[in-house]
Amino acid sequence: MSFLSGFLSIFKKIDVVINDIEKAVEAPIEAVDPATQVFLSIFDRVQQAILGAESAFPAPGSGAAKSQAATDQFNGSLAIQQAALLANGKMLAYDPAALKKAQDDYVTAMNSIQSLQNSFKIVAMSRPEKPVSQ
Repeated sequence: MSFLSGFLSIFKKIDVVINDIEKAVEAPIEAVDPATQVFLSIFDRVQQAILGAESAFPAPGSGAAKSQAATDQFNGSLAIQQAALLANGKMLAYDPAALKKAQDDYVTAMNSIQSLQNSFKIVAMSRPEKPVSQ
């Protein structure tokens, strides 16, 4: 398994777990206040933007390009909401530094999980000469 495919498989596994939790929590909130949908979907949007950037720029050392691509994809994911708000003279604003930190922290966490996954191996057990007494 290549590093990239392992990295992406970790994202996909975490995505399944998080999506299950999100569905259970978000549905009742969104039923009461549909306007919360855009805010509650931020995690999905950030995660999908990072996955897209990781796929688009698999080469090592392409961190700056990945970061910009993830930011661009995130902004693109808000286009429908931004257009709807613009029609009412409003827009959805956010702190770009907070987005960059969230992206960087997410990638760092996934890299740590990938390192853990890479450390797993099957080894032979060593047997003591005498049984260990209790």
